[in-house]
Amino acid sequence: MAGRAEPHRGGGERPRHVREVEAALATLHAATPPAGLRHWTPQVGPGFAGELRTRTARPWTSGPLAEEARAAIAAHDAAITRWTDRYLALADLAHSHRDQWVATHGEPHNDNQVVGACGLKLVDWESLALAPRERDYADLLAAGAGDRLRPDPAMGELFALDWRLSEIAEYARWFAAPHTGTDDDHTALEGLYEELQQVTAPGQPGPP
Repeated sequence: MAGRAEPHRGGGERPRHVREVEAALATLHAATPPAGLRHWTPQVGPGFAGELRTRTARPWTSGPLAEEARAAIAAHDAAITRWTDRYLALADLAHSHRDQWVATHGEPHNDNQVVGACGLKLVDWESLALAPRERDYADLLAAGAGDRLRPDPAMGELFALDWRLSEIAEYARWFAAPHTGTDDDHTALEGLYEELQQVTAPGQPGPP
């Protein structure tokens, strides 16, 4: 994924490790938030789908993978519009319950975990924000911890869409900018296809 690590690679799915991450997040979520901690806000706004539509209406000539990326994004215009509408509706729902928000890490994947004599610790706190606790749960839900975490399905869906749409936005910037077809560019293109091929959100029976 563009600039972000794949969660729990390298054995992170092991039950013990998953429980250690759960415990670290539980401690964080129960802690008194520091004064002035920022609130989570949506990463894309209501104009996102329309802006992408305009940007992808003409061929991109910024590099060898630009046109393939543009065509893929343009072909998923209806889905991106649907995802964005759903995302913003869920964000409004989340903000209506801000009194229940907790301190969240934002990116508790394996690259932001250190395991030592004192157990697992989370590092790299630049994404710290008040938010629904489900902001930190996407990777744990993928690892099968849903029965223990008991997440709110709507908030789980919100942050699945938060990741998906922010990644699509990042990939659009990537391929609209000059690039030369490096290994990183090809990996990014694979990541774009992966996000565009998502058809359901966690806990949802059909298309979002």
